[in-house]
Amino acid sequence: MKNILKKTAAIIFAVAMAVCLFTGAANIYVVKSTDKFKITAEEAAQKDIDCVVVLGAAVKNGKPSYMLKDRLDKAIEIYNLKEGKCTILMSGNGGKNDRPDEIKAMTEYAIENGVEKDRIAADPKGYSTYESMYRTYNTLGYKSFIVVTQKYHLSRALYSANAIGAEVYGTAAKNIRYRGQIIRDVREILARVKDLGLSKIKYSV
Repeated sequence: MKNILKKTAAIIFAVAMAVCLFTGAANIYVVKSTDKFKITAEEAAQKDIDCVVVLGAAVKNGKPSYMLKDRLDKAIEIYNLKEGKCTILMSGNGGKNDRPDEIKAMTEYAIENGVEKDRIAADPKGYSTYESMYRTYNTLGYKSFIVVTQKYHLSRALYSANAIGAEVYGTAAKNIRYRGQIIRDVREILARVKDLGLSKIKYSV
């Protein structure tokens, strides 16, 4: 009985170690392989791209959360540096399953901060990072774009877009620690593995 327990424990330990090693390697790969595509707002403004993509985040009382506001502010900065000669694509949840309408809040905020309405496009079915990147490229037809999100999230967005075939660069929003950031960081470790897998099998949405 003791031998069986020892063997079982050894197998569980070996599997756990393998999972940890794979997860670590996958995360390093996703981050390092996308570093060369991370640029500043000033550099982004010099790129000949189809649009600037803002990935959705929490909305509170119909207004963008601090995290989403920072993403929008960075996209608006690029828009202004390009003298309004670019489209900003709002990608997120458009109110599915009674969730707050991210697209409405994002669009209203952008207009309030000087973005022309006809320079705003929307994808209300960007329910995840992978779906947003896939739909931007395949469904909406934007082949080259700047994606804007927080630094911790940017590598995964860039990896997904690159794997799909897009010409993509990424610009990070303001680099601050938001409430609940530790949970987001842990979730991101797992999400990178998931999206790496989706990209490898070229999953369609």
